[in-house]
Amino acid sequence: MADSTSDLKNISKFNGQNFQLWKFQIKTILVAHDLLDIVEGATVKPVSTSTNANEAAIKAWVKSNAKAMFVISSSIEYSQLDYLINCTTASEMWIKLSNIHEQKSTSNKLTLTTRFHEYKKAPGDTVSQHIAKIENLASQLKDIGQLVPEVMIMAKIISTLPSKYNAFISA
Repeated sequence: MADSTSDLKNISKFNGQNFQLWKFQIKTILVAHDLLDIVEGATVKPVSTSTNANEAAIKAWVKSNAKAMFVISSSIEYSQLDYLINCTTASEMWIKLSNIHEQKSTSNKLTLTTRFHEYKKAPGDTVSQHIAKIENLASQLKDIGQLVPEVMIMAKIISTLPSKYNAFISA
């Protein structure tokens, strides 16, 4: 497996747009390097004891945290780094970016829900692109606490296909 530096060359730096796509790409890198638990806060820094029994575990956590912080900070543009300047852990960085870009406000929920329900297939999109866009909207809604049932996603896909797919729809 490649190192995280070479993995980062394959993705665009996050500039404040398309947070969900950036988050997906970074999560795959973090999983590949066994760092996602650090970022999501599932693995916390071990407590130091007077006997130094946890010294190796603490060193391992510090190293993993530094790697995760590197992955996050290296994958965003300078405009986003301003938000993270005072973060001391990868988990803090992740939470800060999520809080800023995954707005869970009522108005954002309404906006995304409306976008989902009013979405229509763009003339130049393939069926695969059309499905991916609907699934992306559903994923964004899920991320802000609005679960879209699978049957509703399927209904949205089918109901927004062009008329040339009517034979498929009625089958």
